[in-house]
Amino acid sequence: AMAFSIYEILACEGVAEALFELGNCYRSGLGVEINDYLAFLAYFRAAQGGHIEAMESVAGCFLIGCGTQTDPE
Repeated sequence: AMAFSIYEILACEGVAEALFELGNCYRSGLGVEINDYLAFLAYFRAAQGGHIEAMESVAGCFLIGCGTQTDPE
């Protein structure tokens, strides 16, 4: 829960790594209730900031429709 709070603060400042970790928390329910939509949004913002793993996570979300509509392309 403490890590989630820290990630949330840093994510508000646009720190890509924090956004990615925030997405992981939302996706797995670490320190917060599982929310695929918020996970997708966090991954997407991190990907826009150049975070490679977040880009992969966004692609995975589109592939299986996690937090967004399915779009295999």
